Amino acid sequence: MFKLLRQFGTTLSMPYVRKIHESGIRELRVKRSSDIYRILFCADKGHQFILLHAFLKKEDKLVKTDVTLAIQRMNSIKSG
Repeated sequence: MFKLLRQFGTTLSMPYVRKIHESGIRELRVKRSSDIYRILFCADKGHQFILLHAFLKKEDKLVKTDVTLAIQRMNSIKSG
């Protein structure tokens, strides 16, 4: 999955990546066996990505607290 992200950058889309917030946070979807993992990340300059939060997805919808945590981490990195 990371090879695809490196190769295609922010143009990589579904079923692998989708934009989930207007701040630029995206969700990388990784499926292993019956488990589905999500990695929330943002794009930095060029093909650099900052991984903000990862979790095993257990519900159909993305939990708001996961998105909020990723936004906080992104803002902390950008300001500091």
